[in-house]
Amino acid sequence: MAECQEEEATELVEATNEEAVNVEGEPSNAELREMLINIQINIATILHENKSIRSEMADLKPTIQQQKDDITALKTSLEHTTKQYNEAERKLAAARKKIQEQEEEIGELYDLQDN
Repeated sequence: MAECQEEEATELVEATNEEAVNVEGEPSNAELREMLINIQINIATILHENKSIRSEMADLKPTIQQQKDDITALKTSLEHTTKQYNEAERKLAAARKKIQEQEEEIGELYDLQDN
Protein backbone atom coordinates (compact mmCIF):
# COMPACT_ATOMS: atom_id res chain seq x y z
CA MET A 1 0.00 0.00 0.00
CA ALA A 2 2.83 2.35 0.75
CA GLU A 3 4.30 1.55 -2.63
CA CYS A 4 1.03 2.38 -4.33
CA GLN A 5 0.85 5.70 -2.54
CA GLU A 6 4.45 6.39 -3.48
CA GLU A 7 3.73 5.70 -7.17
CA GLU A 8 0.67 7.95 -7.05
CA ALA A 9 2.73 10.67 -5.43
CA THR A 10 5.45 10.29 -8.09
CA GLU A 11 2.85 10.49 -10.85
CA LEU A 12 1.30 13.53 -9.21
CA VAL A 13 4.68 15.22 -8.97
CA GLU A 14 5.44 14.42 -12.60
CA ALA A 15 2.04 15.72 -13.70
CA THR A 16 2.54 18.81 -11.58
CA ASN A 17 6.00 19.30 -13.06
CA GLU A 18 4.60 18.89 -16.58
CA GLU A 19 1.83 21.37 -15.83
CA ALA A 20 4.37 23.77 -14.36
CA VAL A 21 6.41 23.50 -17.52
CA ASN A 22 3.27 24.10 -19.60
CA VAL A 23 2.37 27.09 -17.46
CA GLU A 24 5.78 28.59 -18.10
CA GLY A 25 5.18 28.40 -21.86
CA GLU A 26 7.21 25.29 -22.60
CA PRO A 27 5.63 22.68 -24.87
CA SER A 28 4.42 19.41 -23.44
CA ASN A 29 5.90 16.06 -24.41
CA ALA A 30 2.98 15.41 -26.75
CA GLU A 31 3.53 18.76 -28.45
CA LEU A 32 7.26 18.06 -28.74
CA ARG A 33 6.51 14.63 -30.19
CA GLU A 34 4.12 16.20 -32.71
CA MET A 35 6.77 18.80 -33.66
CA LEU A 36 9.34 16.05 -34.11
CA ILE A 37 6.98 14.06 -36.34
CA ASN A 38 6.30 17.16 -38.44
CA ILE A 39 10.04 17.81 -38.76
CA GLN A 40 10.61 14.20 -39.82
CA ILE A 41 7.84 14.47 -42.41
CA ASN A 42 9.35 17.71 -43.74
CA ILE A 43 12.80 16.14 -43.94
CA ALA A 44 11.40 13.10 -45.77
CA THR A 45 9.60 15.40 -48.22
CA ILE A 46 12.74 17.44 -48.82
CA LEU A 47 14.81 14.30 -49.36
CA HIS A 48 12.24 12.97 -51.84
CA GLU A 49 12.21 16.28 -53.75
CA ASN A 50 16.00 16.34 -53.68
CA LYS A 51 16.10 12.82 -55.16
CA SER A 52 13.65 13.86 -57.88
CA ILE A 53 15.71 16.93 -58.72
CA ARG A 54 18.91 14.86 -58.88
CA SER A 55 17.17 12.44 -61.23
CA GLU A 56 15.97 15.29 -63.44
CA MET A 57 19.47 16.78 -63.49
CA ALA A 58 20.93 13.43 -64.49
CA ASP A 59 18.40 13.23 -67.32
CA LEU A 60 19.28 16.76 -68.45
CA LYS A 61 23.06 16.27 -68.54
CA PRO A 62 23.11 14.39 -71.88
CA THR A 63 20.74 16.96 -73.39
CA ILE A 64 22.96 19.81 -72.22
CA GLN A 65 26.06 18.07 -73.60
CA GLN A 66 24.30 17.52 -76.94
CA GLN A 67 23.35 21.19 -77.05
CA LYS A 68 26.95 22.18 -76.31
CA ASP A 69 28.11 19.93 -79.14
CA ASP A 70 25.48 21.45 -81.44
CA ILE A 71 26.60 24.96 -80.51
CA THR A 72 30.22 24.05 -81.23
CA ALA A 73 29.21 22.62 -84.62
CA LEU A 74 27.14 25.72 -85.39
CA LYS A 75 30.05 27.99 -84.48
CA THR A 76 32.35 26.03 -86.76
CA SER A 77 29.79 26.15 -89.55
CA LEU A 78 29.30 29.89 -89.04
CA GLU A 79 33.06 30.49 -89.20
CA HIS A 80 33.26 28.47 -92.42
CA THR A 81 30.28 30.31 -93.92
CA THR A 82 31.75 33.67 -92.89
CA LYS A 83 35.03 32.80 -94.58
CA GLN A 84 33.16 31.77 -97.74
CA TYR A 85 31.16 35.00 -97.64
CA ASN A 86 34.28 37.11 -97.20
CA GLU A 87 35.98 35.29 -100.08
CA ALA A 88 32.92 35.81 -102.30
CA GLU A 89 32.87 39.51 -101.37
CA ARG A 90 36.56 39.78 -102.26
CA LYS A 91 35.99 38.04 -105.60
CA LEU A 92 32.97 40.24 -106.32
CA ALA A 93 34.99 43.38 -105.62
CA ALA A 94 37.77 42.11 -107.89
CA ALA A 95 35.24 41.30 -110.64
CA ARG A 96 33.65 44.76 -110.35
CA LYS A 97 37.05 46.37 -110.55
CA LYS A 98 37.92 44.31 -113.63
CA ILE A 99 34.57 45.17 -115.25
CA GLN A 100 35.16 48.87 -114.54
CA GLU A 101 38.65 48.64 -116.06
CA GLN A 102 37.25 46.86 -119.13
CA GLU A 103 34.51 49.48 -119.51
CA GLU A 104 37.14 52.22 -119.32
CA GLU A 105 39.25 50.38 -121.91
CA ILE A 106 36.22 49.98 -124.18
CA GLY A 107 35.51 53.67 -123.79
CA GLU A 108 39.12 54.49 -124.72
CA LEU A 109 38.91 52.20 -127.75
CA TYR A 110 35.73 53.92 -128.96
CA ASP A 111 37.46 57.28 -128.50
CA LEU A 112 40.48 56.06 -130.51
CA GLN A 113 38.22 54.63 -133.22
CA ASP A 114 36.36 57.92 -133.53
CA ASN A 115 39.58 59.82 -134.00
